[in-house]
Amino acid sequence: LLDSANAVVTELNNLSQLVSQQRSEADREIADGVNVVNAALKQVEELNGLLAGMDRSTSQAAALMDDRDRTLDTIAEYLPIEAIPRDGGVVDVITVEGVYLVAGTAKQLEFSPANSFGADMTLDNGALSGLSVNGQELTPGASSYAAISSGMFGALFTLRDTDLPNFGAQLDTIANDLVTRLSDDSIDPTKVPGEFGMFVDTGTPGDPGLAGRIDLNAQVDPAQGGSLWRLRDGIGAAVEGPPGDNSILSAMSNAFTKIQSMNSNGIQGGFSATELVAHVASLTGQTRISHESVLSSASTQHDLLIEAELSETGVDIDSQMQDLLAIEQAYAANARVIEIANQMMQKLMEI
Repeated sequence: LLDSANAVVTELNNLSQLVSQQRSEADREIADGVNVVNAALKQVEELNGLLAGMDRSTSQAAALMDDRDRTLDTIAEYLPIEAIPRDGGVVDVITVEGVYLVAGTAKQLEFSPANSFGADMTLDNGALSGLSVNGQELTPGASSYAAISSGMFGALFTLRDTDLPNFGAQLDTIANDLVTRLSDDSIDPTKVPGEFGMFVDTGTPGDPGLAGRIDLNAQVDPAQGGSLWRLRDGIGAAVEGPPGDNSILSAMSNAFTKIQSMNSNGIQGGFSATELVAHVASLTGQTRISHESVLSSASTQHDLLIEAELSETGVDIDSQMQDLLAIEQAYAANARVIEIANQMMQKLMEI
């Protein structure tokens, strides 16, 4: 029993740590992407300057325009854009929402990466940075008309601020369920009423991140100076009792199988402890399958458009390619993390 309880604690702690690590990684990738886009915007400005007034029929102009197209493609990986032709062979660059990124001179995206990550850190409470340009809010999901909705930035912000926090909250629901079930005063008459049972919250109750804080009660854990016999005789027992008294163990078993109703963090219904874990694992698996399906479809369409471009069919490829590339990048980024989480949830179910 102690080994199984330890395994549950370890897996929940690891999953919670995964959420924080991947949120931090998404934040870092946003910062890296901002640097890439800002450099590319500056390069478009410089190429515009070289092309201004140049005879576009020359091989030199053609090479410069090819360079500019490749640079625009780099920007489009991160956020959907449009290139607006202007006089003299130059282009302005705007987001599809209508915010100018290059209008003569290049603007610079603004983002401040976080130094550390905790479950309580969110965009809404100001602990995490959004994305802006000249004070105009571009952050995906923001109420601003200019908020971008796709591309790598869309995917990474969704990971950092929505998908991963939602999964973390579901892990906290599992951890809270375990702590609550086994802290029921009716299970163990020896413990002080209202205190923790087998599992404890080592932080402030109610704070986000319980899955990362859950631990075994030190009273029953020999590794923390406790005694294993207190699992049988009670957390508050002063001395070891008769080996044949399994009333507390039976009550703990009943607590695990008891159906508890809940409606939080996208989880609705009545569940036993193991059914709740299975339900969260199922939700994670469904999300993974959905993401993989969209990614597969986008990849297929992407390949078909490349074939059309190579055969020079006259089809307007650029905008369609940008859209599909944005979809591919978004779902690949999400599926990567969800697959890891799903594997770890399956391991938790096997304990």
